[in-house]
Amino acid sequence: MTQNKNDANLNRDVKINFLTHLQNALNIEAALELTGLQAIKLFSFLQKDKVFARRFDQIINLKLEIAFLDSALKTKSPTILSFALTNRLGEKYNKTKTPPNSAAPLPQIVFTDIDADETEKPN
Repeated sequence: MTQNKNDANLNRDVKINFLTHLQNALNIEAALELTGLQAIKLFSFLQKDKVFARRFDQIINLKLEIAFLDSALKTKSPTILSFALTNRLGEKYNKTKTPPNSAAPLPQIVFTDIDADETEKPN
């Protein structure tokens, strides 16, 4: 029990350290390098910890938003900026866009056997 609590505290500290470095780093790879966190461990945290994943997304979205703004200002292209922001951050920049329904079923690919007798034979 004590070991699990120690592991949880260590993971919490690692997560906080990573998110702090991610805010200031140029990219995810740099934050991983600065904190010594392995990418596989990051993916595990993102899958298992919804609060961590949400904070990670907030930081990445802010970085993308800043990059989009910077790029649009440099190229003086409001169309690119509008397109990028409404598609990446629709809930903030596109009031008519509805958020995806997480309860909706995802499309599925169904494989079926094709009977050779039922297929058309080439002429």
